[in-house]
Amino acid sequence: MSNTYKWSSIKKVIIFLLVVFVLLLCTSCNTDEFIGSLTDMFISRLWTEGQYELAMKKNNEMLSKYPKSITLLNNKAYMLMEFEEYEAALTALDRVLEVDKDNDIALNNKAWTLVMLQRSEEALGVLELSFLFGHHGYTEYNTQGNAYLELDRFDEAIESYDKALSINPKFASASYGKGAAYYEQTLYTQAAVEFEKYVDLNPSDLNGYDYLGYSYYYGSEYQKALDVAEIMIQKFPKAILGYLLKTDCLIDLKQQPTAITVLENIKDRFNDPADAENIYNRLGDLYYNTLDYGKSTEAYIKCLELFPDSLFYMVQIGYNYLELNNQTKLQETIETTLSMDPGYGEIYNLKGLNLAYQTYYKASIPEFEKALELGADQNDTALNKAWALFMSKQLTKCFDFCMEQVEQSALPLDFYLYAAYCKEYLFELDDAATLYLKALELSPDNETILSSLSSVYFEQQDIKKSLEYANKTLAVNPDNITATYLSDLIQGYSNPLSQQTAEFFMKNYLYADQIEDFTVLCKSFAGKKHSDSEDVARFIDNTKLEQDWYTYVITDSTFADQFDYMVTVDVITENIENVYYYKFRDFSYTIGYDFIRFANDIPNPEDSVLIVDLRDNGGGLIQGAVDMLDCLLGNYVVCTTIDRDGYTENYYSDADQIEFKHIYLFVNDNTASASELFTLGLKRYKNQVTVIGAPTVGKGVGQMIYMDIQNELALVTVNFYWNVKEENINQKPILPDIYHDNLHTLKGPNADAVIQLYEKYH
Repeated sequence: MSNTYKWSSIKKVIIFLLVVFVLLLCTSCNTDEFIGSLTDMFISRLWTEGQYELAMKKNNEMLSKYPKSITLLNNKAYMLMEFEEYEAALTALDRVLEVDKDNDIALNNKAWTLVMLQRSEEALGVLELSFLFGHHGYTEYNTQGNAYLELDRFDEAIESYDKALSINPKFASASYGKGAAYYEQTLYTQAAVEFEKYVDLNPSDLNGYDYLGYSYYYGSEYQKALDVAEIMIQKFPKAILGYLLKTDCLIDLKQQPTAITVLENIKDRFNDPADAENIYNRLGDLYYNTLDYGKSTEAYIKCLELFPDSLFYMVQIGYNYLELNNQTKLQETIETTLSMDPGYGEIYNLKGLNLAYQTYYKASIPEFEKALELGADQNDTALNKAWALFMSKQLTKCFDFCMEQVEQSALPLDFYLYAAYCKEYLFELDDAATLYLKALELSPDNETILSSLSSVYFEQQDIKKSLEYANKTLAVNPDNITATYLSDLIQGYSNPLSQQTAEFFMKNYLYADQIEDFTVLCKSFAGKKHSDSEDVARFIDNTKLEQDWYTYVITDSTFADQFDYMVTVDVITENIENVYYYKFRDFSYTIGYDFIRFANDIPNPEDSVLIVDLRDNGGGLIQGAVDMLDCLLGNYVVCTTIDRDGYTENYYSDADQIEFKHIYLFVNDNTASASELFTLGLKRYKNQVTVIGAPTVGKGVGQMIYMDIQNELALVTVNFYWNVKEENINQKPILPDIYHDNLHTLKGPNADAVIQLYEKYH
């Protein structure tokens, strides 16, 4: 329902002079007015009976004979106002005022007519003249309130309506206008009070009930609004407004199936195109939001049949085809809409979503940007762009865009969340926490925000705050997985260090089944009451497999360095002509995002050569390698991890990829783990890849880390195997295509620059 108030109910109270027939014996009376008064009762009866054309005809006939009759002139003006012929009404009223310049009825009706013509400043001037003539009745103050209302001068409007009501407390129109003034300011509680008064005084006005219902609705009093809707349906069963209000209330009361039933039951009863559109549009939206895309399509097609040129309904149908993955119908819809109007912004939002749903996130971004330029829904389209930036791992761009939207959007919550996600993924945890807290101010019981804060504080090892927000999350949703996990984990921190580390090792060590009495040994160490980091290191060294070089404990002075590599990026970049060189120390939390930024900044990559130098790169976090592969590969399973119980987890790249003319990888005998995974991933899925250097380490296992900042301890334990296209390289190094000693035999794209960079950073 529009927030534009309806004038129809106010209009009905325009003063119409109904002169009771009185036999005037005074011989000095004006003849025209005397005769006009005599005929007024007959004309008024015709009008009251609904014979509007005949009433106007008779009034005009008499007025042609008695042109100075104020009664007949006022009648004519009133009738013209009722027919919305406002300019003609003004002419008639001015004729009244030529005869009787202080006629209160003519002055008030002239002011009202000017309001209807949106000339409210002039109307106020007419009313000031009326006040000077001493006309201070409730009708004048009511019309003054209407003029102020049309000018959005709400406080002055309410003051005028209050003056009218002080003279006549039962003057319904003033209560209606006052309610409208509050409604326009979104003061729905106050508006409801006035509309309650109005419907008590004028219970036959459907619009009054409609405004009363939506005052409750927008004030979030959905049950009260629903009660009003039921009254409207009972009192006005042939009007659609009660049913529409009822469905709106049911939707917000989370009773969508009931709302659908209401609309389905009335869809054949309302044949007026506007009414039918209201019904089928709501059905389309309801079915879409309840994931019944087939029925949603049918409903929107009904709307399109009513309004064949509607681009809006074309696009709504397209959204359904998108969800149904009916690419044929979707493409037809897109092409038809573009042929109708290539400047319709929403169609580009649909195009962007279609690309993003196929994981072409980067390709979708220009479509969302065009949609925004052409005036598509700002909030939804901007959110789609933020989502696409985030999913394409362009986190810095995503953050900058979201912070711009926070300043512009009327609904900034989701933009705060995306900005916070970006900072969390970039491991800028202080900033992430600040943004989550800002989002929490907007949505205090949002379990996603609460659990995210718990996670961020845990990553910062602020255990007290992490537990605080985990408990707040569980108060909202006791089944929240993240909060439950963190709460249980933190509760375990009260246990002795020996118990914490032994339980972690017992649960996660890949080679547990190869060690005799492994569980007994772990439980024995867990039972020690007093232990320190050195005790943990000795236990791990004495328990793990002798040939396992990848399970170890870091303590004291080396702990900070171990933690530092996980959160920092140490990168060297260079380019010679169209050859782009990228070297980094370790696969940290954020290396993937830095590499994606680097690759996206390369102009014309399809005409360029990429070098990734992995020499002396011992690996790190597997996610970093996966993120880098995601940037360079199409839609693949880039790797699979297998734990000791045989459970697998697949890591995927999306359809987006940056294509280079050729990719060179530099490796040596210190290239290991995640570096090897990255190398093998490119070799298995791309043709234009050349590996140069020496055989790699051959580390086809991954690790999990238990970290205790307070005790400066990190326990790194082998936890899983990994493979690429079912190939595992554990103790089986990757062999280069061109060995270091044969470097100068290299042939291919930009070979001289490749050799130069290989030797420069050797």
